[in-house]
Amino acid sequence: MYKRKKIYALLLSALLLLGVISGCANNQTSPSTPSESSSAPESSSPPESSSAEPDVAMKTVTDDLGREVEIPVKPERILALNSARIEELFSLGVTPVAKVDEYKIREEGMNLPSV
Repeated sequence: MYKRKKIYALLLSALLLLGVISGCANNQTSPSTPSESSSAPESSSPPESSSAEPDVAMKTVTDDLGREVEIPVKPERILALNSARIEELFSLGVTPVAKVDEYKIREEGMNLPSV
């Protein structure tokens, strides 16, 4: 009986280890396939957007997940989704466009619309 439990424990451990290893594997596909399909819509959209919107200076930043994101150098509207970030914006002299419901620190912040 003890031998059988030991074998089951060993098999279960091996199965769990296999699951962890396969879960951490790099599953990136070839970058040529997605970029080819996404390049066609992008080539038609810039002329439309350039005629509808004036040229805005953009800055490329890398977010916490490693993605490169383009943001305007001088954003017109900023929204923070927690009280600490709202306080940071006020400290920098920036008034956010809205607040979260639990924000109750500054009077000018409490008068903002809630999201």
